[in-house]
Amino acid sequence: MNVIVFKEEALINTTEIRRECLERLERNEQMALTTDQLLEFPQRLRSTYTLWKIGKDLRSTLPKATYYCHRKELRAYGIDVEFFNRAIL
Repeated sequence: MNVIVFKEEALINTTEIRRECLERLERNEQMALTTDQLLEFPQRLRSTYTLWKIGKDLRSTLPKATYYCHRKELRAYGIDVEFFNRAIL
């Protein structure tokens, strides 16, 4: 069993962590847009998506309210910018 003991109070299942990481990577790979799809976005979302796609940490780039507003709007398109996108273009 792949388990790490952490402060003797909690156990972390490394298999579960690996599975979650792989799911996040797969979601990011599916979030690539065509140019036509990107042009349908409002300009503010295009900029946010582009910054996220090139690997910028949006939480440190955007004001907090803007980050959450844009995140919500992009999720409607199936894009979740919550996680750092470290994809190589």
